[in-house]
Amino acid sequence: MYDQSYFQAAGAYELDPKLTRGRGQIYSGEDQRLFGAFQDLTPDDWGRRVIDADLANARQNDRNIPRSIDEFDYLALAADETRLGAIRFQCDGGGEWLGPSQVMDLRHYGLDAYAEAAARLEAHEATAEDLELLGAPGTSAGGARPKVSVYIDEHLRLLKLPSERDRQRDGEAWEYVAIVLAGKAGINVQRGDLLRTSDGKSSLALHRFDRGPHGERIGYMSAATAMELGEQGHSGVTYEDFADITDDVTGGDRAQLKDLFKRVALSVLISNDDDHWKNHGFLRAAGGWTLSPAFDINPSIGGGRINSRPISSTDDPRQRDIRNLIATADSYALTRKEVGTALHEVVDAVTDWPEVARAAGISSGEIDLMAAAFPEEQQAFALKAVS
Repeated sequence: MYDQSYFQAAGAYELDPKLTRGRGQIYSGEDQRLFGAFQDLTPDDWGRRVIDADLANARQNDRNIPRSIDEFDYLALAADETRLGAIRFQCDGGGEWLGPSQVMDLRHYGLDAYAEAAARLEAHEATAEDLELLGAPGTSAGGARPKVSVYIDEHLRLLKLPSERDRQRDGEAWEYVAIVLAGKAGINVQRGDLLRTSDGKSSLALHRFDRGPHGERIGYMSAATAMELGEQGHSGVTYEDFADITDDVTGGDRAQLKDLFKRVALSVLISNDDDHWKNHGFLRAAGGWTLSPAFDINPSIGGGRINSRPISSTDDPRQRDIRNLIATADSYALTRKEVGTALHEVVDAVTDWPEVARAAGISSGEIDLMAAAFPEEQQAFALKAVS
């Protein structure tokens, strides 16, 4: 339950749809170990890997450290300075914020040092010094890729690093391409800068959309939390459902519904395979919730045959079809003319993908390999349907 003085503060809001402002105890439910508002802030796969390795290292000198920890432990051990959103944690009685707080400027060690430390952790060869360098793990919005939080020009950034998972694909360069295409389409998207290590591997320095210009914290809620999805309750949830929630949460803001429509169109046209419900979210503004910038957009060489979120109940998420999105335009409060304008903007941007990839320094051979991720058939369907 909330402290009764909380809602007397300016700008106070309910942190989670399940955390209403009643006076009694509130329970998260049988299928959820933490309320969604707190689950959103727990470390992701990579962050947990860093924490687990650090605990294993410390256990060599202190056998009292448990061999396994639970969800709340991960939440408490995450770095306060880099924690997603505006919620912070203290023990009863106040004192220090829970979690370590040491985030270095990128110039202090340099990009190569972070990339090499992450590579050693992926290979299960990380030293204590590596773990200290990687000791500010990312939150659930960051996914499973190696990453670290750093300051660049005095601004907190999430630095995504090269990974053994990429094999012959330049993963962060392609995410950068997706960001550029989204911007060209007029989509509100997370900004990022492409960096390269001394051996030419790509990293992506992402701007934190949950921080203001002076570092002030901005509240965040994932789509999974907004839709009250439990840990096992994501199957069958569609973009139509998310559009309904967005309409409700944003107070029927048609501009944001149009932006969401364009994000779904982009995901289809670049075969984005990373669009799970933790990779959509909302930010807390003065007047309420707004869609966060689009993030974690990744083209897939599956050529459309990917396990992604269904557009509607009749859609096959393994082989999405943009005509299903057009058929659900009413869910986004769009007229036929608005649908046409939105699709033209997205298609016009996506057709530039080879030029954007070349400008990002991606090789011709890899560009040819990734062509299947940009299905021309779906582009044609989009233009034909609104012509």
